[in-house]
Amino acid sequence: MSFTFSREVDIGGVVIGGCSPVRVQSMTNTATLDTAATLKQCIALIEAGCDYVRIATPGMREAENFLNIKNILRQKKYHTPLIADVHYRPEVAEFCAGFAEKVRINPGNYADKFSNAKVTYDEKAYNEELERIAHRLRPLIKKCKVYGTAIRIGTNHGSLSQRILNRYGDTAKGMVEATMEFLRIFSHEGFKQLVVSLKASNPLVMIEANRLLWEQMLKEDLLFPVHLGVTEAGMGEDGRIKSALGIGTLLKEGIGDTIRVSLTESPVQEIPFAKKMVELYGAKTLALPQAAGEIIKPLSEVTHNFCKKLRPNYPVIALKTNSIKDILALHKDKNVPKPDFYGVCYKHFNESEFSDAETLDIDLPKEKISLVIDVKALATFHLPERLSLFINITGIEKGFHLENLKKIKNNNVIFVLRDVSPDKLAVFRQKMSAMPFTYGMVLELNGPDNDFDKWLIQATVEFGSGLIAQQFDGFLIHAPATAQKQLISACFGILQATRLRISKTEFIACPSCGRTVFDIQKALKDVIQATGHLKGLKIGVMGCIVNGPGEMADADYGYVGNAKGLVNIYRGRQVRAKNIKPDEAISYLVNIIKSDGRWFER
Repeated sequence: MSFTFSREVDIGGVVIGGCSPVRVQSMTNTATLDTAATLKQCIALIEAGCDYVRIATPGMREAENFLNIKNILRQKKYHTPLIADVHYRPEVAEFCAGFAEKVRINPGNYADKFSNAKVTYDEKAYNEELERIAHRLRPLIKKCKVYGTAIRIGTNHGSLSQRILNRYGDTAKGMVEATMEFLRIFSHEGFKQLVVSLKASNPLVMIEANRLLWEQMLKEDLLFPVHLGVTEAGMGEDGRIKSALGIGTLLKEGIGDTIRVSLTESPVQEIPFAKKMVELYGAKTLALPQAAGEIIKPLSEVTHNFCKKLRPNYPVIALKTNSIKDILALHKDKNVPKPDFYGVCYKHFNESEFSDAETLDIDLPKEKISLVIDVKALATFHLPERLSLFINITGIEKGFHLENLKKIKNNNVIFVLRDVSPDKLAVFRQKMSAMPFTYGMVLELNGPDNDFDKWLIQATVEFGSGLIAQQFDGFLIHAPATAQKQLISACFGILQATRLRISKTEFIACPSCGRTVFDIQKALKDVIQATGHLKGLKIGVMGCIVNGPGEMADADYGYVGNAKGLVNIYRGRQVRAKNIKPDEAISYLVNIIKSDGRWFER
């Protein structure tokens, strides 16, 4: 396998790409014209370990104060590179190129203004559009060459140009082509100080787009550093899970040179979680295959033959314990989401204990009690018909104890994977095709020791990426009883992020920035409080209209700020109420949901 690294780019003395460490960055959410607040947040981010700090510069006044803020930071001996975040205003980007270490531009709105008008582009018209864009970019390129300023081509799923939408639709392929258009123009102009990013609020779209981009850049010999992030991830556990799924999955594959975890919280709180992700998956010691497609294939083309009787909802969650008593304690808690199976270790199993459990006044279905045993134990183990079997195949020898497996008849069997290499797993699946029973495959992972966030990242990446690739049918958690409630909640959150199993409301919420003119953290908490029980609905809470309506395009409803500090309420992509005061907007949102017949009481 040959080594494949992106090109190195120097951003204010902090190199990105190549063999450089994966860098962590964030963005201030203060008003850029508020010098004191922005300075304070920049310093807090730098001291938290941020490698780059991005600041919103929507207009010339903000750009001028950006320079003022930079000068003060340098006077205070803070030399972390600063990034100007520009939308819609080429003249602002050109101005910032004279002093910012990097300028972020968006291909969807740098040289284009979105219109609802349906326009068809033939090849001639399309090429003319590309030349118009190149003409618009040349002044920025010229100035960046003079000052050594880097550029990030930051493509957002929610703000693709009309030209791209017309030809490719609102797709991952469209995101890639929007980015490649700009990359080709910059390359033709001899400009190499580039970083690219493809972001979406849906982690699955973000993963697909970045895999396709990496493959396309390889093909065209334009392998520039990649910045990873899931936009509008939200807050708390769900926001961290979405970010870990998108960013961690790609880092594990070797894609990504810098990351930002976008949470609807103080940006300083993004840094520790991002650093843990880099610690777990940011090592660049492994090589990437020459084509991205080689790293995303399932481990086997064999279709899973998971017994439908066992699978109430794809995929499954199983909790492994050492005692029936642990299961009873968890099952009695009405506020805890319940796993699909309760696994009891064979060496701790006590038949009399199980009989005692049966006499309790509790709804504990027998078919959800499963024994977790080693495949070697089948030689002497009596198979109770009422129990399903979780059979551990970890560390199995070449023969896979096939003779023992052939003794299984008419039983519900789930094989448990842990540290099984892809080649062994492929051989195992091939041999299992001749067995006289149906089976499923789950991945086992221990619960956290002390660091829950670190465990959450690992569980999300290992479980989530494997489920997306259809490598197995669910997962099994082995953890102390004290952590069960939190662990099961996290497991359902991972399934929600993969969109393979929906168990709660999904919130798409931006992290806020200098363009947001209301308290979005409070707004999100209020929306969650009012609508968090509406299982299956997707609700967007967005700070402004730059990417908001586009990024929440697949949401059922939206709460979006505008430039006046007021709120617009959306149903799908249509505005249903305009310029509402934030403290009244929740009522409008709830009433629209009720009028659609999609509301139910808690």
